[in-house]
Amino acid sequence: MTYQLAIKFTIAVFVAQIILTLTNAYFYWPGADIPMHFAGGAAVGMWALAIWNDVVASIQYRGKLFQKFVWLMPLLFIVGFTAIVGVGWELHEFIIDQIMTLKYYGTAQLTQGSIQDTMGDFVCDLLGGASVIIFLLKKV
Repeated sequence: MTYQLAIKFTIAVFVAQIILTLTNAYFYWPGADIPMHFAGGAAVGMWALAIWNDVVASIQYRGKLFQKFVWLMPLLFIVGFTAIVGVGWELHEFIIDQIMTLKYYGTAQLTQGSIQDTMGDFVCDLLGGASVIIFLLKKV
C-alpha cells in the first residue's frame, strides 16, 4: 500500500461525503452512512497499512511471544488505528449534532440517532479497515 493510493481513496470518500451531505441524501436514504462508514474505515485502513509498510514493518520484535504472533501485528495495528479514528469520527458527529444541527434544525439527533446507530457505524468502520488486510496479503 502506498500513500498515494491512500490519498486518492480518502479524497474519493470525502467527495462522496460532501455530495451526500449537500444533496441531503442522508435524510432521504438513512442507510447511506453504512457504506460510507465502510469506505471511511477502508480509507483509514489504507493509511494504517501505508504507515505500517513505511515505518513499523522494519521493527524487529524480540521474545518468543512476539515472534510467534508476528503475523498478527499488522492486523492489530490496522484495526486499532481504524478504531481510534472511528471513535474520533463519532465524536465529530456528536459535536456536529450538539452544535450545528441543534442551532439550525432545532434537534440534536440528526447524525447520532441511537446507540445502535453508533455501534453499527463502529462495526462498519472496523470491517472497512479489516478489508485492507487483503492488500497486506497480496503485498501491494
